[in-house]
Amino acid sequence: MEKNYFSLREVYTKCSPTEIRFAQRNNEVRKNISFLRNVLNEVREFVNEPIIVTSWYRGVEHNKRVGGVRNSHHLTGGAADITCSNLDILYKKCLTMPQITQIIRYETFLHISIIPTKNLRIYDKRTTKQD
Repeated sequence: MEKNYFSLREVYTKCSPTEIRFAQRNNEVRKNISFLRNVLNEVREFVNEPIIVTSWYRGVEHNKRVGGVRNSHHLTGGAADITCSNLDILYKKCLTMPQITQIIRYETFLHISIIPTKNLRIYDKRTTKQD
Protein backbone atom coordinates (compact mmCIF):
# COMPACT_ATOMS: atom_id res chain seq x y z
CA MET A 1 0.00 0.00 0.00
CA GLU A 2 1.29 3.44 -0.92
CA LYS A 3 1.79 6.06 1.74
CA ASN A 4 -0.88 8.72 2.02
CA TYR A 5 0.48 12.13 2.96
CA PHE A 6 -2.81 14.06 2.93
CA SER A 7 -5.52 14.04 5.60
CA LEU A 8 -9.20 14.80 5.25
CA ARG A 9 -8.57 17.89 7.39
CA GLU A 10 -6.47 19.24 4.52
CA VAL A 11 -9.19 18.37 2.00
CA TYR A 12 -11.92 20.20 3.92
CA THR A 13 -9.94 23.04 5.45
CA LYS A 14 -12.19 26.03 6.25
CA CYS A 15 -15.37 24.19 5.16
CA SER A 16 -18.51 24.29 7.25
CA PRO A 17 -19.95 21.00 8.59
CA THR A 18 -22.76 21.29 6.01
CA GLU A 19 -20.24 21.65 3.16
CA ILE A 20 -18.30 18.64 4.42
CA ARG A 21 -21.46 16.49 4.63
CA PHE A 22 -22.41 17.49 1.08
CA ALA A 23 -18.95 16.55 -0.22
CA GLN A 24 -18.94 13.22 1.58
CA ARG A 25 -22.31 12.29 0.06
CA ASN A 26 -21.47 13.38 -3.48
CA ASN A 27 -19.93 10.61 -5.61
CA GLU A 28 -18.24 12.99 -8.08
CA VAL A 29 -16.63 15.00 -5.28
CA ARG A 30 -15.46 11.85 -3.46
CA LYS A 31 -14.02 10.41 -6.69
CA ASN A 32 -12.17 13.65 -7.51
CA ILE A 33 -10.77 13.96 -3.98
CA SER A 34 -9.50 10.39 -4.08
CA PHE A 35 -7.94 10.80 -7.52
CA LEU A 36 -6.31 14.13 -6.65
CA ARG A 37 -5.02 12.68 -3.38
CA ASN A 38 -3.27 9.91 -5.36
CA VAL A 39 -1.74 12.48 -7.72
CA LEU A 40 -0.55 14.62 -4.81
CA ASN A 41 0.95 11.57 -3.08
CA GLU A 42 3.00 10.88 -6.22
CA VAL A 43 4.13 14.51 -6.39
CA ARG A 44 5.00 14.41 -2.68
CA GLU A 45 7.12 11.28 -3.15
CA PHE A 46 9.06 13.02 -5.92
CA VAL A 47 9.73 16.32 -4.16
CA ASN A 48 10.62 14.41 -0.98
CA GLU A 49 9.39 17.13 1.35
CA PRO A 50 6.06 18.13 2.85
CA ILE A 51 3.51 19.74 0.55
CA ILE A 52 1.19 22.19 2.26
CA VAL A 53 -2.39 22.31 1.03
CA THR A 54 -3.88 25.78 1.45
CA SER A 55 -7.19 25.02 -0.29
CA TRP A 56 -8.75 21.86 -1.71
CA TYR A 57 -12.49 21.16 -1.63
CA ARG A 58 -14.71 24.22 -1.28
CA GLY A 59 -18.45 24.35 -0.85
CA VAL A 60 -20.36 27.04 -2.72
CA GLU A 61 -20.48 29.43 0.26
CA HIS A 62 -16.80 28.91 1.07
CA ASN A 63 -15.92 29.53 -2.58
CA LYS A 64 -17.89 32.80 -2.52
CA ARG A 65 -16.17 33.90 0.71
CA VAL A 66 -12.71 33.49 -0.81
CA GLY A 67 -13.63 35.11 -4.14
CA GLY A 68 -13.41 31.87 -6.15
CA VAL A 69 -14.81 31.75 -9.67
CA ARG A 70 -18.33 30.39 -10.16
CA ASN A 71 -17.11 27.25 -11.97
CA SER A 72 -14.08 26.60 -9.76
CA HIS A 73 -12.72 23.06 -9.84
CA HIS A 74 -12.42 23.35 -6.04
CA LEU A 75 -16.23 22.96 -5.95
CA THR A 76 -15.93 19.38 -7.17
CA GLY A 77 -12.82 18.47 -5.15
CA GLY A 78 -10.77 18.38 -8.34
CA ALA A 79 -8.42 21.27 -7.58
CA ALA A 80 -5.98 22.15 -4.83
CA ASP A 81 -3.72 25.04 -3.99
CA ILE A 82 -0.37 23.70 -2.81
CA THR A 83 3.05 24.90 -1.83
CA CYS A 84 6.36 23.65 -0.46
CA SER A 85 9.80 25.08 0.26
CA ASN A 86 10.96 24.47 -3.34
CA LEU A 87 8.14 25.73 -5.55
CA ASP A 88 10.26 25.38 -8.70
CA ILE A 89 10.71 21.62 -8.21
CA LEU A 90 7.04 21.26 -7.32
CA TYR A 91 6.04 23.14 -10.50
CA LYS A 92 8.37 21.10 -12.71
CA LYS A 93 7.04 17.82 -11.33
CA CYS A 94 3.42 18.90 -11.84
CA LEU A 95 4.23 19.71 -15.48
CA THR A 96 5.20 16.06 -16.02
CA MET A 97 2.00 14.62 -14.56
CA PRO A 98 -0.51 13.75 -17.31
CA GLN A 99 -3.30 13.59 -14.71
CA ILE A 100 -2.90 17.31 -14.01
CA THR A 101 -4.93 19.31 -16.51
CA GLN A 102 -4.42 22.83 -15.18
CA ILE A 103 -1.54 24.57 -13.42
CA ILE A 104 -1.66 28.18 -12.29
CA ARG A 105 1.56 29.41 -10.78
CA TYR A 106 1.35 32.21 -8.24
CA GLU A 107 4.15 33.83 -6.24
CA THR A 108 3.85 31.47 -3.28
CA PHE A 109 1.74 28.51 -4.41
CA LEU A 110 0.44 26.43 -7.31
CA HIS A 111 -3.18 25.84 -8.20
CA ILE A 112 -3.55 22.44 -9.82
CA SER A 113 -6.59 20.66 -11.24
CA ILE A 114 -7.33 17.12 -12.42
CA ILE A 115 -10.68 17.95 -14.05
CA PRO A 116 -10.51 16.74 -17.69
CA THR A 117 -9.94 19.36 -20.40
CA LYS A 118 -8.91 19.19 -24.05
CA ASN A 119 -5.39 20.47 -23.38
CA LEU A 120 -3.13 21.13 -20.42
CA ARG A 121 -3.73 24.70 -19.33
CA ILE A 122 -0.77 26.52 -17.78
CA TYR A 123 -0.92 30.08 -16.48
CA ASP A 124 1.67 32.20 -14.71
CA LYS A 125 0.13 34.70 -12.32
CA ARG A 126 3.37 35.81 -10.71
CA THR A 127 3.93 39.54 -10.71
CA THR A 128 7.62 39.06 -11.47
CA LYS A 129 8.33 36.49 -14.18
CA GLN A 130 11.22 34.15 -13.49
CA ASP A 131 12.94 31.62 -15.75
